[in-house]
Amino acid sequence: MSRVMKILMAVMLIVVLLVTGCKEQAAEAVDTVIILGDPIYAADFATSGEFSLSVIPLTDDGIVIELENPSQVSFTEDSVAKATYNISVLDIDFVAPSADKVAVGLLLDSSGSMSWNDPSDLRISASKGFIRKLLDNNTANRASVADFGASSNYYFRLLQAYTNVGDTVSLFSALDSVTASGGTPLYTGIHNDLEYTDTTVSASQFDRVLLALTDGMDNASHPEDTLGAIINISNQKDIPVYVIGLGSSVNVYDLKRLANNTGGVYAHADSAGALTKIFNAMGLGLSQGYNNLEAKFDPIPSGGAKIYTRVTIEAGGSTASAILIFDIP
Repeated sequence: MSRVMKILMAVMLIVVLLVTGCKEQAAEAVDTVIILGDPIYAADFATSGEFSLSVIPLTDDGIVIELENPSQVSFTEDSVAKATYNISVLDIDFVAPSADKVAVGLLLDSSGSMSWNDPSDLRISASKGFIRKLLDNNTANRASVADFGASSNYYFRLLQAYTNVGDTVSLFSALDSVTASGGTPLYTGIHNDLEYTDTTVSASQFDRVLLALTDGMDNASHPEDTLGAIINISNQKDIPVYVIGLGSSVNVYDLKRLANNTGGVYAHADSAGALTKIFNAMGLGLSQGYNNLEAKFDPIPSGGAKIYTRVTIEAGGSTASAILIFDIP
């Protein structure tokens, strides 16, 4: 066999191996579907029917699957025998960390209302689970812990500086020191954490993110720390703010605006019992990535409607579903 033929055969073998590897990667079977946050309704939803939704399809070993085609996702009404609405998926975009490592500033509400909205401190155990998710994905990920509450003259309290997520002793100890007293200086707390993160963590080495939890409306921030100002600061520093709202006293509209306009995601927990699931989803999404779907209702539901649906994803010859409730604005 000539030297040229040997080279050609070697090249063909490499191509076959690459193609086979790509097929195997694309053929990962879905085992579980997790909804990351609430649907985001377009500003013209009343006339367009369009919304976006973040979903996390997982393999049986907890790997997030990147979807490639809108046909892999379908919605079916779960509340009626005959479907009233058709939901079509228009586009899919995979949102993944641009760096190999992520640095997340955990910012927890420590206002007095937490003593009855979360009497068992489930936000603390859920936050520990979040850190474990970051650790499972990459031991080089980093996290810090802070809380906010207009009590004892503090509006932002750094409980643990940024450290590797493998330092669970320090991070968990800081979480255990979160309190419940005073008012809710949410925006001042976020402002301080944005400044701290920007001056402490290198943007060239880490994807920088804040994850804030609150159970109430901002009522104690400094006058200059308005919602609009915080959104501008977040965008200037390129640090998105992901937000979890707990209970019925939060201003959902403002929290969604904060998350959506900074590149984050908003998730709502009706009660503290839902926090573990939400924090786990955030841990997966922020460390591995998530799929953002652009979709459309036909016909367009009326404002105030509540629609129960099942989101089904097909990948690798398998399907998995999750329940999603639409609260139409």
